[in-house]
Amino acid sequence: MCGIIGYLGDREATPILMESLKRLEYRGYDSAGVAVLEEPKAGKAIHTSVTKSEAKVDTLIEKLEANMPSGKLGIGHTRWATHGKPTYINAHPHTDCHGKIFVVHNGIIENFAELKAELEAAGHEFPSDTDTEVVPHLIEANYKGDFLSAVRAALKRIKGAYALAMFSSDDPELLVGARLNAPLVVGLGDGEYYVASDITAIIPYTKRVLVLGEGEVAAVTPLGAEVSTLDGVTVKPKIVHVDWDVAQAQKGGFPHFMLKEIHETPEAVANAARGRLSDDGVVSFREFDVADEQLRSIQDVLLLGMGTSLHAAMIGEYVIEDWAGVPARAQDASEFRYRRPTVGEHTLDVVITQSGETADTLVALRQAKSRGALTVAVPASRPGRGRHWARQGDRRAGSQVQPLSQLHVRGPRARLSSRARGRVEAQGDLVHPRRRHDRRRAEARADRAAGRAVPGGRDLHGELDQRQDGQQRA
Repeated sequence: MCGIIGYLGDREATPILMESLKRLEYRGYDSAGVAVLEEPKAGKAIHTSVTKSEAKVDTLIEKLEANMPSGKLGIGHTRWATHGKPTYINAHPHTDCHGKIFVVHNGIIENFAELKAELEAAGHEFPSDTDTEVVPHLIEANYKGDFLSAVRAALKRIKGAYALAMFSSDDPELLVGARLNAPLVVGLGDGEYYVASDITAIIPYTKRVLVLGEGEVAAVTPLGAEVSTLDGVTVKPKIVHVDWDVAQAQKGGFPHFMLKEIHETPEAVANAARGRLSDDGVVSFREFDVADEQLRSIQDVLLLGMGTSLHAAMIGEYVIEDWAGVPARAQDASEFRYRRPTVGEHTLDVVITQSGETADTLVALRQAKSRGALTVAVPASRPGRGRHWARQGDRRAGSQVQPLSQLHVRGPRARLSSRARGRVEAQGDLVHPRRRHDRRRAEARADRAAGRAVPGGRDLHGELDQRQDGQQRA
C-alpha cells in the first residue's frame, strides 16, 4: 500500500516530509518522492522542486539533504508499484503538462486507460506508465482558475480507489486531500496541517485528526480545513483525538499486527480485485498477458510455496478446481526440488512467496520453467523484493495482499457474475469449496441413512458426525 504525506504550515516542509516518509516505510514500498513549493526568490517566478528515488527513502533523503528545497507546502509519497515498474519516472509525485499541478496517490484508478486515451487525444502527454498520472492531467483539463473546483470535476470522472494529496503552484496556500475506498486523514496542528494516508505519519506532530469520509474532499488553508462532497456540499468534519504512540498507530489501534491484518482482510481482498475485476464481471490481468490459445492448452495447475504461502496454495488448489474446472495441486517448494517433477508445456506453475526471496521456491520455479511449464510468480509483499521473481518467471502478478486473491480466474479475460456469492459462473455452475464440502457431507449422511456403502471405503464424514454427537452428549 502506498504512503502519503502532505504539509502546509509555518515550518519548512521538507524535514517533516522526510521524517513522515520514514515512519511510513513499514507499509512496504519500492520508490519514493516529494514535491515542495519553494519560496519565491527575488526576481524569480514561483517554483516547485520535485525529488524522487527509485530505491529507498534513505536514498531520497540523501538527495534532499544535498539540495534542500525551502518551502512551507509540500507532498511526499512511498510507492507500491501496481501500474508500471519501480522506476524514477513512475515514482510519485506526478504532474500535468505545464508542471503546475502535483499529485500523490494511493489506490487504483480502474478507468485510467479510457481517461488516458481521451486526454492523449486532446494533446496531453504521459511520460510514465502509471494510472496516477491521469489525475493531474484531468485536473488540468478542468482547470478554469479555481483549483478546488477542477479537482472536484476531475474526481467525478474517476472510478476505483484513491487517496490523494494535491496542490497547484497557482494556489500556494491550498493543500487538497480526497479519498474514495482508500483511507486518508487530516492532522490538525497549531497553525499547521497534515494530510496523510496513515495516522502513523503524523502522530509526533498532532493528536487531533480529521477523518475523511467516502467521496469527500478536504481543502486545507492557513485558516483551517474545510470538508465537502464532490458536488461542493459542505460536510461537518469528523474530528477524533488519538492517544496512540507511533507503535500503536502502525497496528491501527489493535494489540498486535496479526489481529490488524485479520480485520483488514475484506479491504485487502477488495484492493487485490480492484482494477482487475470490473463491475460487469470482466476479469483482466495486465501482468498476465497470456494468449487465450495458450491458456486453453493448460491441462493442470501446480501451486508451489512454503509456510503461509503453501497454505494459500492449498486453498487455491480447491478454488481453481471448483472455479476453473482444471486439475490443481499444491506442493511444498522445498520438497518439489528433490522430486522428479511431472510438469510440462501444458502445466501452469504458480509460484507463491511471501517475502519474494525464498531460495527453495526460486529453485522450484526454475525447475518448472526448464521443463517447459508456463510460470507465474506471485510475490505477496514488498515489490522491491520481488524484482528477481519478475525476471525468473514468464509472468509476475504483483499483489498487495494475500496472493491467492489473484488466482481465482483462469486467464486474463474470464467473465464472472457480479451477483455471485460463493459461486462463479465463468464455466458452468461451479461451487465454493466450503459449500462443496458441506454438500459431500450431506450426501454421505444420506448414504448412511439409506444403508448404502460410502464411496471410497472409510466414512470420514460419518466418523466426524459421531465424534461431534459424542461431544454434545458429554
